[in-house]
Amino acid sequence: MLALAPEAFGQAPSESAYPAPPGWEPLSWTEEAQATGPVQSVSLEAPRSYGLRAGDRIRHRIRVEVTAGAELQVATLPAERDIHRWLELQSVSVQRRNGASTDRYTLRLRYQVFATPNRVEAHRLPGCTVAWGSGEESGRVVVPDWRFTLTPLLGKAVERRKGSFEVLQPDIAPEPLPISEPALRVAGWSAGSLALGAFLLATGPLRGRFRRSRPLARAYRQLRRLRRGPADWERVREGYRVLHRALDETAGEAVFEGRLERLRNRAPALEPVGDELAAFFAESRDLFFGSGLDSDTPTTALARLEARAEELARRERRG
Repeated sequence: MLALAPEAFGQAPSESAYPAPPGWEPLSWTEEAQATGPVQSVSLEAPRSYGLRAGDRIRHRIRVEVTAGAELQVATLPAERDIHRWLELQSVSVQRRNGASTDRYTLRLRYQVFATPNRVEAHRLPGCTVAWGSGEESGRVVVPDWRFTLTPLLGKAVERRKGSFEVLQPDIAPEPLPISEPALRVAGWSAGSLALGAFLLATGPLRGRFRRSRPLARAYRQLRRLRRGPADWERVREGYRVLHRALDETAGEAVFEGRLERLRNRAPALEPVGDELAAFFAESRDLFFGSGLDSDTPTTALARLEARAEELARRERRG
């Protein structure tokens, strides 16, 4: 996309309109550029030329000062194209600022890299020649090639070749930390504490506390408390919500009627009661979104729900 900015000096966009990309380290290779005719000065800027990877964008900025009135020959700008099958010139934009004796042009070229080399490779972006004209006087700017290196996504050894890069050395292995006698005692006490905690969790008082964290067992206890109060349909709906939340916690996600297979995969111990689970979700659908549980009373519905939760909690404990 070629964009020509407004030509009036006061209307030209400021530099803040073109924020520097992350990692931008403007490096100049201006000394290699050539300029003739109305072109008075050239400045070339680019990001760092090393460590580029697949997907990186390369932004070049070319600042040119010309004699006032010298017009850029747009046809000489580089065209957006695939430079290689792994390198694309995606956009070219031009900003112009008019002055009393000189005009300043800022050309921005944006490239993108798609290569994934197996080792560090050296490449170059081809230069270009851009022309300006002022009446009978004409001139040009010759932008040199820009050399850069591509880095593989997964590092491998760099081969030593004539005119290539130095061999990369492997990372320095960390030195072992000195372990004193007090440190060994601390490590021993820590290991012993962990072993004791594991033993108590499996056989001692902590085992009961661990069991109380089981969601289906917790739901069964809540349903038993619900039955102690007056039986009504609001209590029935609360009971269904309690068991729904326990099943969601067991599965680690929201469980829906059409996804019971995922619940059984997460909790294989519930596989034998698949029909009971399906019946529970069908009843829940009728209770909350249908005509209700017409064949039940609140008392029988709560009793059936508590028995179902007791069976689920028993299988949770076995699993």
